Amino acid sequence: MRLIIYPIWAFALFLGLMVMASAPAFATTASNSPSQIVGGPDNPSDIFEFDGALYFNAETTPGDMGIWKYDGNQFSVISQHIVMIPNSHVEFRGELYFAGYPFSGSSITDTKLYKATASGLSDPIAPMGFDEEALVVFNDVLYFTGEHPTYIVQTFDGTNVGTASGFPCCLQRGVVSGNKLYFSGWHPPGSFDLYSFDGTTVTQHSTVSQVPREIQVLNGSVYFVGVIDQSINWDKAWFTPTSTSVAAISLPFQPDTVPTVQFNNQIIISKPNTNELYGFNGTGVELFSQNYSGYGRMAASPSFVYFEGISTTSNSQLYYSDGVMEAVIPNTEYSNGIATMGTIGSLLYYFDNDNSQWWVFDPFKSTPQAQLAATGQQSVWLVMAMGFMTIGLAFVLMGRKPIRI
Repeated sequence: MRLIIYPIWAFALFLGLMVMASAPAFATTASNSPSQIVGGPDNPSDIFEFDGALYFNAETTPGDMGIWKYDGNQFSVISQHIVMIPNSHVEFRGELYFAGYPFSGSSITDTKLYKATASGLSDPIAPMGFDEEALVVFNDVLYFTGEHPTYIVQTFDGTNVGTASGFPCCLQRGVVSGNKLYFSGWHPPGSFDLYSFDGTTVTQHSTVSQVPREIQVLNGSVYFVGVIDQSINWDKAWFTPTSTSVAAISLPFQPDTVPTVQFNNQIIISKPNTNELYGFNGTGVELFSQNYSGYGRMAASPSFVYFEGISTTSNSQLYYSDGVMEAVIPNTEYSNGIATMGTIGSLLYYFDNDNSQWWVFDPFKSTPQAQLAATGQQSVWLVMAMGFMTIGLAFVLMGRKPIRI
């Protein structure tokens, strides 16, 4: 057998292989620090995302509050004096509706139904009388609690306001699962229980004053936190409704009732009096984080859960987790914590109380210099290797004299 080696090609090939073998591996992407957002109002709260923009209550003038919108580029005022009831917003026929009241007025007696418009805010659509998550859409009809003090459940079809027959007083924390509307309604003589409505009939699922809170739909099933022992006023557990009643779910601890988020088919909940977050998957819980601050500041994006967590000092700092790995967001340690946080896509927006400053954090943005240096070095080595090999191949094609071995 004869091995034919072209001298220059052999040398180029040898150099190319050596270069490729010694080339560094690609650098991992490092998270950058948040970026300041110029401008923006002070004292924000109750932030949420709708149609790619953030809506929230914030100061409009000293001593007054209103509704603001941030579309990722600029802040704008929706209303100078009307503020939203927390967790009262809902999408109805592609538009944003919410319960609001004058900042100088009363949330009990002055709350009304509004719609966000291109020019700001609609005129009041109807008076409302309850202030806890009181809007829900079912079968293309908007349901809400009517005005103080009767609190009759009302309907809105986009044009006309009507009365929902057969409902108990008040509609709180409504959710839709399958072909039913579930909600917390008044149970005489003095508490709330779980009800459902199938479009025709209202069914009461409990008569023991369970006071349902955090009613949520997870993978098509309904869960809520409620009282399980009337002798202990706020003993809590997860429940799920059956056709006409409810069933308790056994957990190793009773979940707290601070705000929760859903992520990766789990409800992220906190364990009371600890720094732990857990993921509830419908049957049990798994540890999600041991760095939660307990202040209730959480937000979820398609890829991450963000939360205000503990620090090695007395301050708090921001974390993010994909459910497997978690990390501190650089340069987010604040002695007075943050006021509110929300997401547009995977971007986190928040307001820190230390500096009265808005920030945005992009978890997928790399640290510019370190990442460019690493990938640039890799590219140079690869170009050199390919260059040597190309030169060798060119000499082969040009028919240089071979050496026979």
